[in-house]
Amino acid sequence: MQTFARHSDDHGVTWSDPIDLTEVARDMHDPNWRASVVGPGGAIQDRNGRLIAPVWKVVPYGVLAIYSDDHGQTWERGELMPGSEGGDENQLVELADGQILMDIRQTGGPNRHRVTSRDGGKTWSPPGPGEAVTPVACAIERYTLQSAGDDRNRILWTGPKGPDRTHLVVRMSCDEGQTFPVERPISAEHAAYSDLTILQDKTVGVLWERGVEQGYQFITFTRFGLKFLEPDP
Repeated sequence: MQTFARHSDDHGVTWSDPIDLTEVARDMHDPNWRASVVGPGGAIQDRNGRLIAPVWKVVPYGVLAIYSDDHGQTWERGELMPGSEGGDENQLVELADGQILMDIRQTGGPNRHRVTSRDGGKTWSPPGPGEAVTPVACAIERYTLQSAGDDRNRILWTGPKGPDRTHLVVRMSCDEGQTFPVERPISAEHAAYSDLTILQDKTVGVLWERGVEQGYQFITFTRFGLKFLEPDP
């Protein structure tokens, strides 16, 4: 399996020639490192301009990040998360203090993994427990930031509450990803993978897999604002 990067200068209408990142995303000298996968979801750009993309390897499973300091022209591979076997589909968000938080699907337990990096994705802390959720790819995104003029720091997370891949919810953290006490239902139907984005008007966009009999029949876009998360008392 190969890894490529492309960029678009016209909002996705056309795309550049691919850059082959296979030898960056994967340790070609490790015979047990069979492939690297980027996503689902997307990369982030931190406050220093670094592009950071979440990567997971197979088999055995493990998670890491690749990063670029020249707007995607060249990339480097960070270290594997310590004790990362059993983790795969991972997502990133920058915290208010500049750390990078990685939220990781764990295939062998009821909770997701959560780790942080203080060096822009080069190295990672040991894993701690994240949200309790059906094993599936989930999304995490910065919503508001005090240093950018917002009233408080907020991070959003979406995923199926269950049982199994059903009942998609959005959860909100106001303590930089330590806890996600606010939960709002998006759908009671079958739901699988999801992704988050913040639109120019500060509404939240969720792109997610939905179905009546199983969670892969439709791709649905849902949009909501802060009042959905924090309704008037």
